[in-house]
Amino acid sequence: MMRVKVSRRLLNHFRAEGKRVYPREAFAVLIGKLAGDRAIITDLFIPEGQERYASNTQVKVPRAWWEQANEFAKADGLIVLGDIHTHNETSKFTHDTAPSEADWDMESGPLHGICSIRRHPTGRMVARIRFWPADALVETRITE
Repeated sequence: MMRVKVSRRLLNHFRAEGKRVYPREAFAVLIGKLAGDRAIITDLFIPEGQERYASNTQVKVPRAWWEQANEFAKADGLIVLGDIHTHNETSKFTHDTAPSEADWDMESGPLHGICSIRRHPTGRMVARIRFWPADALVETRITE
């Protein structure tokens, strides 16, 4: 079982980014380190100019984003752990926090994060995040 440690601050930051660009999808690279069975997410690399690559149903991730994320991580002695992106109610994966087949096919690292975003009947935006390992179960612990 893989355990994920991530701060509430980082989760809230990505939720806010996903809501900001809604209904387009949002994308970020998970930065951190592996320690035994733990993935410790310490930062997010959010590429600039996503609006050119994001639609309501997908983000086409250019290779340059992975190269930039690797440089960003290495500068702090960290690694790319994977990616996180949104699914929204216009997606065929409505309200689903599970990776799609295309998500699994993307070789981003040992971890995928999916942020499901939907508009509540009150008009408020609601977002929830779940992490998925490439090949094992995940336990997530959110820190303050």
